[in-house]
Amino acid sequence: MKIVLLSLALLHGFSFAANAQPDRAERWRADLDLMATELPEKHIDLFHTLPRADFMQGIESLKQSAGSLSDNQLTLQLMELVARMGDGHTTVQPNVSQLHFLPLQFYRFKDGLFITQTTPAWREAFGGRVTRIGSLSADDVLKKVSRYAARDNDYQLKNLSPRFMRLTDVLVAVGAWKEVDSGTIEYEKNGASKTITCQAMTSAEISKVNWVSRTSSPMCSQKSEFDHWNDWLPDSKALFFKYNRCKNRPAFDQLVKGTVGFVGQNDVQRFVLDLRDNGGGDSSIFSPLLIYLATSPKLNKPDRLFVIVGRKTFSSAVMNATQMKSATNATFVGEPSGGKPNHFGEVRSLTLPHSGLKVSYSTKNFRLIEGSDPPAVMPDVEIEPTFDDWANGRDPVLEAILKTP
Repeated sequence: MKIVLLSLALLHGFSFAANAQPDRAERWRADLDLMATELPEKHIDLFHTLPRADFMQGIESLKQSAGSLSDNQLTLQLMELVARMGDGHTTVQPNVSQLHFLPLQFYRFKDGLFITQTTPAWREAFGGRVTRIGSLSADDVLKKVSRYAARDNDYQLKNLSPRFMRLTDVLVAVGAWKEVDSGTIEYEKNGASKTITCQAMTSAEISKVNWVSRTSSPMCSQKSEFDHWNDWLPDSKALFFKYNRCKNRPAFDQLVKGTVGFVGQNDVQRFVLDLRDNGGGDSSIFSPLLIYLATSPKLNKPDRLFVIVGRKTFSSAVMNATQMKSATNATFVGEPSGGKPNHFGEVRSLTLPHSGLKVSYSTKNFRLIEGSDPPAVMPDVEIEPTFDDWANGRDPVLEAILKTP
């Protein structure tokens, strides 16, 4: 009996060994194999920019490095590979809980890269123009972090690059910092240069921060919690229509209905459609407003109908802006859009089972402009805000529109 029990124990032991979980490197390799198989099958045209051979070579290189790189390092290299596909909708979403963040936030203005928000501990750095991050100039860091930004065009980098610069994991990867836990930031403020040593924060810590920022905001930055809203500017006889997100069709239909009624009963001299903060959603929601503006003899004139676009205008919002370009006589003001009129979209996603990374991919190729492929929806009047504009709560784009004769 003892021999039988011993034999059973040994058999169970061998069974456990045979079913042992693969080690970390093997799990990463399994995820990469899955991605190499699934992504080309699911994406509408994955190799439109990067050849298949280069993609597969990138996957193999990552598999070879799986045992020597950390999870965050592998994630960043995978993000870099996917960014080379040239599709702003095809991305790798990192595990935010594993990343390290600066206690600062940045924005690229016409006159440079500035610190626009800080934790209370770094209040003195607010408003500083960043000149150097660790061992690299701010310009070099902006260029180097762009490798991780999946995008349709380089205008979108103005929006994405400052976000990547907040990740100290990225700063280490591009050679600016030596370690993720701390490093230096140099900035200029009030004619003086200053160097600070920042300690990185976790995502949990960042989520609890009460950010120090500007004290006043222009109208365009208010009510950001709403998908869409409008306001009447009686002194300029202008109706301002802010379209933040392409969603919530019933509320949008009601807003458009009220807008049409207001225009019919008031002396509206200018109609301003603001798409500069709209990152997309369902493009079909916009149809009622598009039809109304395109068929309105009162508003559909270059000196009465204005559309604001910018670096954050993306996806379905670019489609709506392109429709406005084609169907109306509107004057476009602001910055070039962060997305292309002809672009990939209609996003789906797959989750890599071991790493948990979510990979989004495009299932449609939208060709809105035949015979050409412009890099963006270009404004007729290009205006890029300065830091002083932002800090003082001014909106130079809307100001220019309201000054139009």
